[in-house]
Amino acid sequence: METKALTAGVLTNPVKVNNIIDVLGSHIRTDLQPTEIKSVLDLAQQLPDNGITTYVMDTSPELGLLTASTDTAAGYISYPLLGLKNYTAIHSWFQKNNPDPLLIKEAPLVSVVGTGLATPKQLASFAQDLNNYGFTATVDPIPYTEPSTAKTSFIAKSANKQISKQYLSSYLGVAPDTSASYTGPADFEVIYVPKALSATK
Repeated sequence: METKALTAGVLTNPVKVNNIIDVLGSHIRTDLQPTEIKSVLDLAQQLPDNGITTYVMDTSPELGLLTASTDTAAGYISYPLLGLKNYTAIHSWFQKNNPDPLLIKEAPLVSVVGTGLATPKQLASFAQDLNNYGFTATVDPIPYTEPSTAKTSFIAKSANKQISKQYLSSYLGVAPDTSASYTGPADFEVIYVPKALSATK
């Protein structure tokens, strides 16, 4: 039945859509009129197919992002598993599944190095965040031994990956450090200091 309901012949027919809403009764609420629903569906069909994958978020344990409860006034409510208004995991999941195509094209390599202030787990988590955005980040096991900074900074080696440099600068909230040099195999070196420690310096 679900497959039949999702076919174009049903979704583009306002009468059939209205009948489905009537059958569902109290399980669905909308203030859209049948003609408005058809207009929305018509617009959706006009969207170009650029190979973009569509995702549906639900409360399945496999996805692990949403949970749900019921309320006498609002009915069925789904919300982040981490708690109301905590969208951290959802943002991370979305970014991992939708990396920036401009970063993918430049294929920027990032070496993440600690100063002794971050734990191996924090360094790995930070590198994974960069990977989710479209960078290829790895943790350098050798600590940064140059005069240490009180906050996260980065050094840009490649002059050809300007979009990646701008993206990294925006993500970290700092401009590249032009007083230092980096000769490693990556395009960028990020000297990572956890935010909690940066705020105390």
